[in-house]
Amino acid sequence: MADYKNYNSYLVTWVEELDPTDTEAPTVENFSPPDASTNVALCTAIEFDILDNCGVDISSLAVTSLTGSNVDITYERIQGGYHVVASDLDGCWGSGANLSFTIRCSDYAGNETQQAYRFSTVAADTTAPVMDNIYPADGQTGVDKDAPVSFDIYDDESCVDETYIRIYIQQQSDTAEQEVTRSATFDPLEDHEGFHVTYNRPTSYNMDEWVNVRVTARQQCGMQNFEGEFRFTIGRGGPSFINKDPQDGATNVPSGQYTISVDVVDALYGVDPGSIQMSINGENRIVSKSSIDNGYHVWFNYGLADSKKYTVRGKARNMAGKTGEASWSFTTVDNTPPVLTSRRPANNAYNVAVDTDIFFRIYDSGVGVNQGSISLSIDGMDVTASLDKEQDTPGDDSLINCTYRPSSAFTEGQIVTLTVNASDKNGNTMAPVQWSFTCSAVPAIVMAGWGNTGIYVSELGEFEAWALVEYGEGMDMIRNVQMYVMNPANGKHYPLGIFLDYVGSFDGDGLYYYHEFMPRAKQVGMLPIYEIAAEDLYGTFGPIWPYLTIVDRSKSKPTATPAFDPTHVPWRVQALMNRYSSMASGDTAELLAASLDSGAGAEDSPPVALTNSRPVIFAGGFYPPVVDISKTSNVLFKALVIDPDGEDDIERVEIYVDGMPTGILMLDDGSQTDDTPGDGFYVKTFTLEANSRPVGTVMLQIVAFDYAGNVSNVYPYITVEP
Repeated sequence: MADYKNYNSYLVTWVEELDPTDTEAPTVENFSPPDASTNVALCTAIEFDILDNCGVDISSLAVTSLTGSNVDITYERIQGGYHVVASDLDGCWGSGANLSFTIRCSDYAGNETQQAYRFSTVAADTTAPVMDNIYPADGQTGVDKDAPVSFDIYDDESCVDETYIRIYIQQQSDTAEQEVTRSATFDPLEDHEGFHVTYNRPTSYNMDEWVNVRVTARQQCGMQNFEGEFRFTIGRGGPSFINKDPQDGATNVPSGQYTISVDVVDALYGVDPGSIQMSINGENRIVSKSSIDNGYHVWFNYGLADSKKYTVRGKARNMAGKTGEASWSFTTVDNTPPVLTSRRPANNAYNVAVDTDIFFRIYDSGVGVNQGSISLSIDGMDVTASLDKEQDTPGDDSLINCTYRPSSAFTEGQIVTLTVNASDKNGNTMAPVQWSFTCSAVPAIVMAGWGNTGIYVSELGEFEAWALVEYGEGMDMIRNVQMYVMNPANGKHYPLGIFLDYVGSFDGDGLYYYHEFMPRAKQVGMLPIYEIAAEDLYGTFGPIWPYLTIVDRSKSKPTATPAFDPTHVPWRVQALMNRYSSMASGDTAELLAASLDSGAGAEDSPPVALTNSRPVIFAGGFYPPVVDISKTSNVLFKALVIDPDGEDDIERVEIYVDGMPTGILMLDDGSQTDDTPGDGFYVKTFTLEANSRPVGTVMLQIVAFDYAGNVSNVYPYITVEP
């Protein structure tokens, strides 16, 4: 161990005795910032300790930049060595730079250490310095005439250049503002890169006058300038509004529910609590209050929208009757993720063309969509690289149109599952959106019904049929949409020659309709099931409504083709209603009984209105209408229910099986897969497990009830009324 002369001197320059056995080099410790730090402020100085039991030869110290920086070194003696401070000779490291250094130093025995050190700095700073902790607070009244002015000004990334801080003060009676910078004191802040500034006026302010303080500053390591001001009033005015939350000028306030608060104080007279009034953007608010020294803490809750400026105003009287007022503003940040607003093909779409493109839109109401964050996967495979993204409005990232064009077609019967992810420019990420569609090349009835059909034994009636058809190749490829009836004895479907006409408002919406006035029927009761199916120009039939068709795609086409009886293909409909003999006998009897040739039920006959206010099941259907027995499928059962007395009159819509109630209700409340509550579309989603039912068809019945006890006809049957 070496003994030193002049141990307390600033530099140790002489060693009385040197340990010849010392082979340990000095150690470099306690780096600040730590080695490999990131986002280091541009004005940050490097600090470290060099320690050695044999004594550090400080004259051998060298700090060399490997990235071209000029380093200035200072040091001071500490126990066992030296504390070293190294900074950029120009005062600032480069922005967004990866900096590397080599530190060399020896002890008095000649043992040398070499230490590598590195860190990276923040990117180019675009944020101006910040001024806060202001006293007196902006808008404060009743301030003492000898009160000091103080504030903090700092910039944690680029530091504040002390030589460029300027302070200007103007009292109400002054003709111009005066610079008072030289009379102010500047104390470095411990927790920020900046200064606490204090100014004491040598003479008192005038009573009952306002005082305006303006501050300018500049970054030490950047080009951003700052200018801010605050105002207070001297004298015995009304209450002051201090400790505002959010602070005046805040720009990073989160959206959503926020508690806006302020302290209303008057040290001389006290505050009249009943006089306190608050508003936000002109909307008066009821406030809560709690007693504090010299006044009240006041607050209210408010739902803040994304990226919006708000102005809060307050007003109160002191117990002497004098009024104080204040206003302050702040801006919220965007905390809401983007949303997927539209998509094609639609969720659960059936009969989608195998060569379809995929289209969707991502919308963000705040800072805009981060296009680079949008991703698409198909059946678990990422295809984002082939996804075209385009701004809906050039220069505006609020709405992004996305199109994926597959390099090869999907396969018939394929269930395609898509997953989309996206976030906005603030990093708010939406929950992944997933949906599926089924590719096929057959026309399908996905929803149909008898509308407002009313057929009676006592008077003229009216029959109508509606069908919504989906077909990937377009409605111009549909040959016909026709009604059928099934013979229970042989399971065959007989065409009735009743064709629904295409009435879509634009090409491709798939809406078909049939209407006819009817003579009086012969017998009251529920008729056998009438069916609807579509045929394309290739002669391919789709699944038959009103059934859910279960197929085995490994053995057959994904269709349910009607089985025609070649002996019964009428060229024209001879009747539309008649009595039926017993179905148990297997005899379908006479199918129809109102002659269209006779002119009965002339086309110019007036329509017959409903005779009571019971609910009407206008249409219904399964979606998708065909499922594969080998796969678990989610099936949407949907019905459009109308009540002449209004939707609120509908008490329940219940599913029946074989004429018996099940207690299973269809809902129109926006839950499950119901898109819009209260729109009349009632839904129920079923999960059909793989191989849980045999190949074939499934039919469910629906009955609607209103609060007056009226009951609808049973869907999907046609009922003859008395």
